[in-house]
Amino acid sequence: MDVKPEELAAHLRKPDGETGVKIGDLMHKGNHNFYDQLIKNVDWKKGMRVLEIGTGTGLHIPQVLALAKGIEFVGVDYSQIMVDASQKNNPKQTFYQQDLLELNLAEEKFDLIFSINTVYFLNDLELAFINLKQLLKADGEMHIGKRPKEDMDLLSEITQYGFITYSNEEVIKSLMNVKFDVTKVISSLDPKIEGGGWKHQLHSDFIIVKHGS
Repeated sequence: MDVKPEELAAHLRKPDGETGVKIGDLMHKGNHNFYDQLIKNVDWKKGMRVLEIGTGTGLHIPQVLALAKGIEFVGVDYSQIMVDASQKNNPKQTFYQQDLLELNLAEEKFDLIFSINTVYFLNDLELAFINLKQLLKADGEMHIGKRPKEDMDLLSEITQYGFITYSNEEVIKSLMNVKFDVTKVISSLDPKIEGGGWKHQLHSDFIIVKHGS
């Protein structure tokens, strides 16, 4: 797919139109190791309520639903076409088009909240985490998946356009400032990707927190 770096960056932030759908599929493939690690990191339980911020096309959701009986899944995405795709691929689950910085899901509470590769588009991490904390049960857990800053800098051809390349330490500081308890930081290596002269191996990192006080 022949897309200029600045156009690709815009679609990674908020996919739109026919190109956005194609990039949504690419994001699903690119996040494969994140999904694998999430499955390993979570203690999946019967009937748990799960919220994902940034569902993309939702192709990974059936795999999540199969991990325990009666999982209830709710998804939020900034892009309406990603919400539409997720709903089409998962007709029995619930999806909303919302901005995380203006998140409003009424009185809902979740056992697990997770988000993968969304923090780069948040210019106010603490506000985002305050909004999510209000939705997390007192004994719940949140998993924030992201690339380390070093990896994002390797991708500067794209990330120079509208990405905020937060370090893990910056994200952790914001989480602690809103009184989350940081329990683990887990890093794993993605499979090597080569092509067009590019031979880097990226990392899938998760910052795992409890609700805290």
